[in-house]
Amino acid sequence: LTLGPELFVPTVITPNGDNKNDIFELTSTNSTSIELTILNRWGNVMYNAVGANPGWDGTSPSGAEAEGGTYFYRYIVRGVTEESKLEGQGFLQLVRD
Repeated sequence: LTLGPELFVPTVITPNGDNKNDIFELTSTNSTSIELTILNRWGNVMYNAVGANPGWDGTSPSGAEAEGGTYFYRYIVRGVTEESKLEGQGFLQLVRD
């Protein structure tokens, strides 16, 4: 019996330096890698990474703080076997104080 990947996706990040919800990251089990892409409302890529646990800190590709608002994300989670893969998409809120 091989279990496929399972995933928890947060819906809000508040990157204010208090170490609570500062980074948008997916929590997965039974996975080997995650590809995470985050786009702003105009479809510009704000973040794209592949790894065991990629996470977005609410900055633009240039390193500037991203505006508060709604962002679109998509992911591909690769499981421990080649045929076990989980893909999805959704929206997250970036909240600035």
